[in-house]
Amino acid sequence: MTEKAYLIADVGGTNARFAIIPLEAEDKARVQFYKVREIPTFSEALTRFMTEYGDGIEIISAAFAIAGPVFSDRVKLTNSDWVCDKLELKTILKTQEISLFNDGEAVALAIPDLSPEQITVLQHGEKRLQHPSLILSVGTGLAAAALIIENDGTLHSLATESGHTRYAPTNEQERKIVNILANEMGDVTTEYLVSGPGLVNLYRANCHLIKTECNLSEPAEILTGARNKDALCQNVIDQFAALFGNFASQMSLSWGALGGIYLTGGVLEKLGDKFNHRLFIERMTTNPRMVHLLHQIPVFRINAEVPAFTGLSAYLQKRRSRRSE
Repeated sequence: MTEKAYLIADVGGTNARFAIIPLEAEDKARVQFYKVREIPTFSEALTRFMTEYGDGIEIISAAFAIAGPVFSDRVKLTNSDWVCDKLELKTILKTQEISLFNDGEAVALAIPDLSPEQITVLQHGEKRLQHPSLILSVGTGLAAAALIIENDGTLHSLATESGHTRYAPTNEQERKIVNILANEMGDVTTEYLVSGPGLVNLYRANCHLIKTECNLSEPAEILTGARNKDALCQNVIDQFAALFGNFASQMSLSWGALGGIYLTGGVLEKLGDKFNHRLFIERMTTNPRMVHLLHQIPVFRINAEVPAFTGLSAYLQKRRSRRSE
């Protein structure tokens, strides 16, 4: 006898996370994570997951959060060669009910269902539900999405590719860093600075500025250095928070995000208490003409391990409920 279930997946540039959620026993989800670089294609990763965990399961619908622009039924990840093809997914899962979301968009859908324990307040502000909320997720890349909640509770999540806009330096040191990196890679986008690889880029640029050898090549090594009180690594971690705050400021004013800003992503999770949220807030609110508005915007840090799972699961459950009415 088969058991009916949802399948959800959060597919990033580094990790692919899958979960099967039985309709009648949601607390008995089957979950597995895979390293993207260890599996040639997304279809192979999904097939492996279903082979290992899908025995006795009938997938009735599935939803995927994908770290890339989702404008068609075939989506290439921005920071991986993987491609998510809706037709292939239908064949593998034997269901026609397949939904594709940008990864930031999926986290946006989670916001109404996060518990107080899953959120840390970084700036209280004055939350206004009639205004958009922003989700900024830092991992292998930098995802940005908006959430608008109508008066009747209807959710509208809107994906953006704002992380790929050029970074605008705000002081001389940042201009030097951007110029150093521009000589290597051309246009320097915010994602080149505010992401896991961005930590490495900041480290390399700082090594160049102080004329020292670059001995580290992984974000985890820089974090370890900061935890061991290495001055250069600590400076890089603080710069990351400052640049992230500057980006959040621009995004907040662009969207009028008085519904709040929600920070999440694998990099923030790994940084833990090394993320300088005070410096983030300081830089976010450094705008002489709009400082009063920026101080009104609530800022939250999401503590949930995979918030995209919450958003995707809520979406599938609400869709099923509407159809049964």
